[in-house]
Order: sequence, then C-alpha cells, then structure tokens
Amino acid sequence: MSCYLESIESIASGVVRAAAVEIDRTAAFPAAAIAALRKAGLLGLISANEAGGMGLETRPAAEVVERLARECGSTAMVACMHYAAAVIEARGSRTVGEVAAAGRQSSPGSRHPVLASTRR
Repeated sequence: MSCYLESIESIASGVVRAAAVEIDRTAAFPAAAIAALRKAGLLGLISANEAGGMGLETRPAAEVVERLARECGSTAMVACMHYAAAVIEARGSRTVGEVAAAGRQSSPGSRHPVLASTRR
C-alpha cells in the first residue's frame, strides 16, 4: 500500500469517522480532519515538489477524496475543493503553489489575497 493510502486510511477511520455525525449535524467545518490531512502532507498530494508538495497526479487525490467520502461527505468536499487549487497553482506564482501545498488556504476564515491575484 502506498504511503499516502496508509495515511488516508488512518485519518479517515480515525478523526474523520469520529467527527462525521457532528460535522453533518452542525454543518461545521471539519477542522480536525483538515488539520490531520495537512499534518500528514496530504493537502500537498498533487502540488508540485518545488512548492513543497508530493507532485503526484490526480488519481491519488481522487482516491483520497473517495476514502474520505465513505466517512464524511463534508470532509471529502473540502478536500476536493482544496485539490482543485492545484489548477490555480499550475497557473499561478510560486507563492500560490506554496500556499496550496501547505494547505494554508483550507482554514475557516482564512484570507489569502495571493490566491485571488492574477499576477504571476
């Protein structure tokens, strides 16, 4: 099993599963799950190596989202939206890539003007 698959299995069956009912009941942001994904480096799964990511293709991201979805749809959607930032990263500046790879834009209330900028 790939390293990222081992990590996502542990996170999904642990922190994500434990919080899923409460996340859905309260419509809360899955902060603990996203923090666990960040700590494991999974938010940088498809971000470029130069930006601090793993530089993998989109299939691993789909596998991560699929595994999360089996436990909590809300967490899976946040992760999916985060991975969509890889498109922005590919067309943005190095700073944009570093923000995406570190998962710094996947926090409630975070504001990163650099992600909204069209300047390279």
